[in-house]
Amino acid sequence: MTEELKPMDTDKESSAESKSPEMSIQEDSGSDIAPMQTDEQLNKEPFVPGPNEKPLYSAEALTLEDLTLLAELFYLPYEHGPKAVQMLKEFNWLRANSSVVSVNSKGKEPQKVNEWRARAEKFEEMCCSVIQMFTRLSNSANRTILYDLYPYIWDIKSIISMVKSFVQWLGCRSQSSAQFLSGDQEPWAFRGGLAGEFQRLLPIDGANDLFYQPPPAMPTSKIYSIRPYFPEDEPAVYKICREMYNEDIEGVPFPEQPDLIGDRLVGGFLTLSPDYGFVLEDNEGICGYALGTVDVKPFVKKCKMSWIPSMQEKYNKPDSEKDLSEAEKMMLSFHEEEEGLPESFLSNFPSLIKVDIHGKVTDPSVAKSMMGCLLSSIKANGSHGAFCEVRQNDKRMLDFYSKLGCFEVAKMEGFPKGVILMGRSL
Repeated sequence: MTEELKPMDTDKESSAESKSPEMSIQEDSGSDIAPMQTDEQLNKEPFVPGPNEKPLYSAEALTLEDLTLLAELFYLPYEHGPKAVQMLKEFNWLRANSSVVSVNSKGKEPQKVNEWRARAEKFEEMCCSVIQMFTRLSNSANRTILYDLYPYIWDIKSIISMVKSFVQWLGCRSQSSAQFLSGDQEPWAFRGGLAGEFQRLLPIDGANDLFYQPPPAMPTSKIYSIRPYFPEDEPAVYKICREMYNEDIEGVPFPEQPDLIGDRLVGGFLTLSPDYGFVLEDNEGICGYALGTVDVKPFVKKCKMSWIPSMQEKYNKPDSEKDLSEAEKMMLSFHEEEEGLPESFLSNFPSLIKVDIHGKVTDPSVAKSMMGCLLSSIKANGSHGAFCEVRQNDKRMLDFYSKLGCFEVAKMEGFPKGVILMGRSL
């Protein structure tokens, strides 16, 4: 006689109703998905960081203001929200009136200067609110919504960060002759939306490759900030030069001359052309730099008059007849006469630039943002082309500048030996 089959009872509601919450937790503790246990439930004391320990990270929750800002940044296809319109107007006004705070402005009017700085501070606060909204949304518990929105908030955060850095530069380093001419680009060269509107207002409006910054595969809330260079940043910039000059060297290269690499690579820029310098920062400090000069010809003259003589006093000339170490080759370069670049080359690329980022920075978009800030500053003061010098065997920097839109210039008579010149039109 066959046993009568009964349908399997899958309704757990009836049994769950008769069990207390404590019994349910005990039963679920052995399952694959257990509820999160708090310190109070486990009878453990809450974590208290020690003197050398960082506190536990606690993400800030999204606020109603964040959601309102998000909606106004992506309002309608052909209309911006009130906050977005206000940001565009403020940036346009700050750009148009930057001459009142320029470094060589004659007869500054205190009232106009105070008005410019007050509106710049207000604009920076609005930019910070966008970046803060990005951080909070990136830490949201609802990852489904985050993955849908992340490409859009990443894009607007990137352009707002670049605009914020450019306004900071306008407030302390711009020349009174700063020009903001409209480019020759066709309308379809620009992106749509608010990001495209800000792109049009920057001097390098046609550098689409620098504005195209794809989001990372995995959403991240890590924020890097770009700001103008200040003299107190020199030790940090020198440190990056030392650590990135040769990543394969263990320890500090050239320990007997710790400033040699920095003096050779960036010292002249920091001393003679600090007005066109930017630094990249994270929560641990400076991790990148972008330096330049608008016209390399007067810059080279200044170097020969002041910077090179001071370096010749600092570093003795080594004997060139014996085999020289890398450090001695660098020291010898301060004592050798450098040939000037051909006029036909400088007519197309008058500006010299130098950019580098520490190897710990994994976000490739910040390099484009730094290059965008630097090129915006030199183009605003009349430059129409920039170039950089890279050692022939420095594959890392050759790849780095290539990804930033620089191309190798065909060799011509007068080019330095062992160096590749890479240029970019503005």
